[in-house]
Amino acid sequence: MAKKKFKRSNTDFRNEREDKEIDIVVSAKTIGQKKLIISIKNNDIVICTGPAGTGKTYLSTGTALQYLFAPQSNIKKLVFMRPAKEACDEHLGALPGELSEKMSPWIKPIMDNMEEFISTSIIKNLFWEKKIEVVPLAYARGRSLNNAFIILDEAQSTTDKQLLMVLTRIGKGSKMVINGDLDQKDSVNLNGLDDAMNRLQGVQGLGIVNMDGEDIVRHPMIKEILKRYKGECQKSEHTSENYNTTDFTEDLEEPQLPIRAEDLILRTA
Repeated sequence: MAKKKFKRSNTDFRNEREDKEIDIVVSAKTIGQKKLIISIKNNDIVICTGPAGTGKTYLSTGTALQYLFAPQSNIKKLVFMRPAKEACDEHLGALPGELSEKMSPWIKPIMDNMEEFISTSIIKNLFWEKKIEVVPLAYARGRSLNNAFIILDEAQSTTDKQLLMVLTRIGKGSKMVINGDLDQKDSVNLNGLDDAMNRLQGVQGLGIVNMDGEDIVRHPMIKEILKRYKGECQKSEHTSENYNTTDFTEDLEEPQLPIRAEDLILRTA
């Protein structure tokens, strides 16, 4: 006798979270991380650069989840974007399956970060309810993303036209964070991240945050490894002295205390 499949409805998933308060806590461990969190709160679009291990994606994802679960928030869904490009010119060939299966390698880093804040079951529920969306850049053209928290990772691998297309997807009630590492760009030519930082300094409602080796928290060895590969400890040419970054009025001498959803100042459209 064939085994009957049980199909779960959206109501089933929603009831699993009913009566269960989800409290997302995002803690800044460095001054640069604190600047990023404050800039996201104070701006509609934030461009963040920094070396590997500084927590760019981690903090962006945690803050996005805070907005998603905060009472009376404008944010109704999270949209993640990544360039579908292999690192260091390594070509894996065409991946099998449908679009969701093809995007699986790019979804995994997003899942890893979300699992630091919420359980895997809740993440799956959010995907089922279409409150989390992963969009290849090729499928973003022409869309208007309203009431969404948009995160673009690996922006150093975009072209200027691609990043312009992403920037113009932001709609009413939305926020956008663009993350990248200028030391990991795949081309010596000017990329989309370089171009945007040159063009957009001083735009009202857009913040630029530059992290450096002092903000690396993933593992203490990463800082020394990056120093050795660079040959000497130098700041990137893209520093806060070169770009008009957000003017923070808060004291930045001490790392930020944990931020909870109820502490967020949610902007209205």
